[in-house]
Amino acid sequence: MLDTFSTLEPIQEDFFNHMIELIEKYSSSVDEKTEIYDHLCLQYNQSIIYRFMEQLYKQDYSLEKIIDDLEKKISISYRSTKMFYQKYIYIISHFQPSSFQYIIQKYSQNQEFLFELIKHYINNKQFQEAEKVCIEKMLKIKEKDTYQLLVEIYQETKQKDKLISLYTQLLCRQYPGSIKYYHLLKEMYSLQEWQQKKFEIIHDLEQQQTNLCAIYQEEQMYDSLMRYFIEHQDMIEIRKYEDILFQKEKEKIMALYKEFIMESLKKTGSREFYKNIASYINKIAQYDETTAYQIIDNLVQLYPKRHAMIEEIQIKKESDCAFIRCYSST
Repeated sequence: MLDTFSTLEPIQEDFFNHMIELIEKYSSSVDEKTEIYDHLCLQYNQSIIYRFMEQLYKQDYSLEKIIDDLEKKISISYRSTKMFYQKYIYIISHFQPSSFQYIIQKYSQNQEFLFELIKHYINNKQFQEAEKVCIEKMLKIKEKDTYQLLVEIYQETKQKDKLISLYTQLLCRQYPGSIKYYHLLKEMYSLQEWQQKKFEIIHDLEQQQTNLCAIYQEEQMYDSLMRYFIEHQDMIEIRKYEDILFQKEKEKIMALYKEFIMESLKKTGSREFYKNIASYINKIAQYDETTAYQIIDNLVQLYPKRHAMIEEIQIKKESDCAFIRCYSST
């Protein structure tokens, strides 16, 4: 029955009562019932299973065996222990609260345990405790999941200043230039506030020599975007932005592409190498066929014996992929 339903919330009460009835009716001994309950509590992690635990606790059924079994599974498990930690933390916090601080100390060096502990605190609206563990965990190891939990805490508690500070740290220090955190930080400000703040952020990132291409595009800073590629000669990354740059910074990007093509073809290469160079010529041709043909003329005159190169650098029509212009290989 548990395997059949992806969620039990809509039928939780009926399911719970029916399952208890089945266990009590068809189990011949107390030991057998206990074994079934233990199996259910260990095997499944749905909210209905926690109801079983509460039912057993009300009947003075000891949860020590389940706790012991969980600790064994945690100690020997080679797979993720997430499910076991979730249940372990739940049982101790609800049924043995006096032992809660002990298990926190016991597993304080285990990152997966701490992650589940933070989520437990959040689910129980214990946001101060969750924040404390998050920050302590971040000092030991930088993880995106931990940062996301801290974001969730600040969102739930409506701590705008702390959220801004965290986004700024993530954008400028932890994941410099991340467009995701740039967007999140931008959303925290009014339009007028952001017009002043964004230049501080961009200046800070530029001082770190961060790749800000996505941010430059976001803010329509095409001159800065073009300047980045001129300075860094990143002829792979530029392909993501070439269409907008041909529209906004045509002369500069054409000059960069022309220089790259001429310098690259000072060396010989495979046909794949020539195909790659040809792709830059064809991009130029989309915006300025005259310049593209001039480049081809120069290359044919410089390297008349490179037959593979001459074949590959011909400009193709977008409509039918036929050659607009051909050069003999003589």
